[in-house]
Amino acid sequence: MITFSLFPVPIYQGYGAAIANQQFEPAGFKLSLGSKGMRLVLEAAEK
Repeated sequence: MITFSLFPVPIYQGYGAAIANQQFEPAGFKLSLGSKGMRLVLEAAEK
């Protein structure tokens, strides 16, 4: 209900369903993109 009303964004709908169904493979993104995301988080935390 939340993903269709409060957060009607495809990423929440797709990943939310995968998490609810415990479907963790195949990964939904490339490792290089996950690494980039972590780098950005660390850079923001340092600032």
